[in-house]
Amino acid sequence: MTKLFPNNSFYFKDETRNMNKNTDTTVDMVMYHLNNEFSKYYLGITIIMSKCHYIICGSGNCSQWIMYYRGNNNNVIQNLEGKWITNIK
Repeated sequence: MTKLFPNNSFYFKDETRNMNKNTDTTVDMVMYHLNNEFSKYYLGITIIMSKCHYIICGSGNCSQWIMYYRGNNNNVIQNLEGKWITNIK
């Protein structure tokens, strides 16, 4: 995506954690010693994202918290159950 919009887009690569879904554990259990550090990254990312002019998001908790910090859902494009929903005119 950043190749398509090199001057006005960004993403967070190293500030988030993930792991293979084919496991019976969670990232918080495997990397428990990093939970404090990554919770601060998560809060920072959420606040930064809430200040963006446009937001493209899913329907998870992170997206919900972005809207809470933003105070509205203006200029948001959301993928909800495989459909794109927007209020951008």
